[in-house]
Amino acid sequence: MNKMNVVAFQATSHVLGAATRSTQPDQALTVEDVVANGIVVRDTQNAGLQALIDKSHLMIALVDYDTRLLYRPQLFALTDDLRAEQQSDGAALAVVLDGISITVTLPLTTPSDIEVFVHLTGGALAEPALRAVPIPKASAVGMVSLVLGAGSYTVVILAPGYTPRIVTEPVP
Repeated sequence: MNKMNVVAFQATSHVLGAATRSTQPDQALTVEDVVANGIVVRDTQNAGLQALIDKSHLMIALVDYDTRLLYRPQLFALTDDLRAEQQSDGAALAVVLDGISITVTLPLTTPSDIEVFVHLTGGALAEPALRAVPIPKASAVGMVSLVLGAGSYTVVILAPGYTPRIVTEPVP
């Protein structure tokens, strides 16, 4: 077995899970085969936080077998040539919800324009919300409008080049 399937967030290529199979290990699976109801992303810092990301935002890729992808998939992202590469620690990623906007702060300025994706659940939301937060070249901060009611939200931050981070953020 020299190949495996990984589940990745489509917009940023963050690896969220991995799957192997004993028969036909070198054939790609489909999203339906692996995560028909979406995938639960859990906090790696053992804070008990988790969020369900819908299958419509996911993709499957066939990559070289690497046991690290089974045990710690969140440390990796897919490259354009479908290799899984380790990312920088996302512990310093920050998000602020003020009820009218989402502000994302990266630990370093970006060398090019990027989009950070923020997945929100809880609070006053009846359904999860997903927003792209643009961060311009040579900046570390981006903002996008989103009206949110008061409450506590679980936020998954998916920033290119960084491991995903899950936090709770209150809206007053």
